[in-house]
Amino acid sequence: MPGQHWDFNFGLSYLETEVDKITGPGIFGVPTEPIRGAQMPNAPKFKFNYLARYNWDVGAGNMALQVDGVWNDDQFLEVTNGPGTVQKAYNVTNTRLIYTGPEEKYTVSLYAENVLDQTYKAYTLDLGNLGVTSYYAPPVTYGANVKYKW
Repeated sequence: MPGQHWDFNFGLSYLETEVDKITGPGIFGVPTEPIRGAQMPNAPKFKFNYLARYNWDVGAGNMALQVDGVWNDDQFLEVTNGPGTVQKAYNVTNTRLIYTGPEEKYTVSLYAENVLDQTYKAYTLDLGNLGVTSYYAPPVTYGANVKYKW
């Protein structure tokens, strides 16, 4: 039940984009006909972000458990809008356990990113008739952070 220890943040965006004209990848340096009306790359039409955080006092410090993430709609990863440059809709969820010491002098956190181990493209390069090459985002990742204020 929400109360003084809970924080919730949600965001939703809607975006319409269009590139007037772009020269597409050609064959051996010979450009193709211009592409008109393409969507901007990395610009999903809908995007939803979320955060839920519960915190409680521990001695003179504070502990917090957080879940956050983002859902992205289908999007093109290259301005050419080639079929190989489409990234289908995906969600990335992260978790974090945070301890903040007295007077916020230091913070220690443990985290897990992409906890559902979603596979999605982070970048795609359209090479025309030579094909498409893609770079994928990292899988589930675990780590720790320590921050100290001098």
